[in-house]
Amino acid sequence: MPLSSDNMLTCRLCGQDHQAVPLSAGETARCVRCGARLETEPRGHRCTAVAFALAGLAFAAPAAWVPFITVEKLGNVRTGNFIDGVIQLNAHDMPFLAAWVLICGGIAPLLLLGSLLISRRHPLPAKRLGDALVHWSMPEVYVLAVFVALTRLGSIVEVETNAGFWSYCAMSVALLLAWRAFRLQPPPEPSA
Repeated sequence: MPLSSDNMLTCRLCGQDHQAVPLSAGETARCVRCGARLETEPRGHRCTAVAFALAGLAFAAPAAWVPFITVEKLGNVRTGNFIDGVIQLNAHDMPFLAAWVLICGGIAPLLLLGSLLISRRHPLPAKRLGDALVHWSMPEVYVLAVFVALTRLGSIVEVETNAGFWSYCAMSVALLLAWRAFRLQPPPEPSA
């Protein structure tokens, strides 16, 4: 919603102009004509996105290196982590899929968490970088893929989830919460 210099809000759906008023935490301003959301004051503190980004980064290292799952069939036990999965995809003639998993499931989420970490001091560059990375960062898709594989493989082999998988799930949730908290922050005050 465009905010003009005379402290007015314009509805992006119907074009109705509204006088901007201060909102309390969690309060939403709606258009009087069409009911569209004009502005929402965030509930959390401005550091919420940074706190969730720190939590996500804390879970990132164990998510990459600690075993994800253990598969057993007839006494043959195999354990793998995130990096092993990428290596195995590449070794089995799937280099594009390996690169895709590495970029969308590993590198982009880490870069997005890093951009959210600097969002408190440098909100505009963090927003630009975050907007570019958010479409490439898909750790929740990777979590769902592992869940689907677990349900499909469960009838064939014994599958056990390990700490790496749960660390990756926690990193994914922290990333989603950090991005949501960052998106709900009011725009930075222009410096004079």
